[in-house]
Amino acid sequence: MPVKYLSVSEAAARKGVSRSAIYAAIARGRLSAERIAGHWVLREKEVDTYTPIPNDQRAGMRLGGRRRAQQGSEGKRPRGRPRKTSTEGEGQA
Repeated sequence: MPVKYLSVSEAAARKGVSRSAIYAAIARGRLSAERIAGHWVLREKEVDTYTPIPNDQRAGMRLGGRRRAQQGSEGKRPRGRPRKTSTEGEGQA
């Protein structure tokens, strides 16, 4: 039986996710794809067995996502130029 391939758009429509989510799954190795004539194609059987990760679980997987959540406000560094205090600049004309 011949292997049936799907385009990234077809795979995204079948799974109810965006094309960028399919590309991200390919980049992470969760889906394997082949490049044919400059286009990424995926095997239909593999797309059917693939389960996308919900957004709430994906947020913790981002690089540094967990570290930022643990840091809290004390981990933030000040941005921009420091503010002048009331004693600075007084007496200068």
